[in-house]
Amino acid sequence: MYEFINKLRLTRQLTFEEGQINLLGKPTVMMLPADAFIELHNIYLKEDPVKLYEIGKAAGNDFHGLVAHYALDPQHVIKFGVQVFNISGFGRLEVEQMDYDNARCIMHIKNSIFVKTKSDEPVCHYIRGMLAGFMQKSLCKDIEAVEKACMAQGHQMCEFVLQKMAEFDKTSELVKRQLRV
Repeated sequence: MYEFINKLRLTRQLTFEEGQINLLGKPTVMMLPADAFIELHNIYLKEDPVKLYEIGKAAGNDFHGLVAHYALDPQHVIKFGVQVFNISGFGRLEVEQMDYDNARCIMHIKNSIFVKTKSDEPVCHYIRGMLAGFMQKSLCKDIEAVEKACMAQGHQMCEFVLQKMAEFDKTSELVKRQLRV
């Protein structure tokens, strides 16, 4: 991770100016204590988790725009996006399975920012949305995401399934709750 940060700094893709942090040429990064973000997240989590997902999805679309012009094809965009995500403080993202032809992906996050949260249900709706929005733009397909396992539930990692909406089992209670189908 530090090697990647140093590479960004050496190429002036990560700069610090008074009042702002610039990443990839844009003033897009800010430091926010994790506990403050979690508190904001938990307010939305109680009120409307799907809205939290939609906000994350919009952020994922923006995130794609930030990294896309630094890579030539979807594979490189996704690889670069994972590297940038991994310095964001949300956790360590890993692509476990990737099927570009069918626009299907399984991603894991270790050391999630939400590890301190305890829940019977997955809670990473903002991250789930970010991943869906980013992959939707990267693959030029209508991608949605469902979190099947969450560290807040006591799992070792969070697991996200990303695929076309038509591929999800609409009878699954988890899919119904997370995607409002």
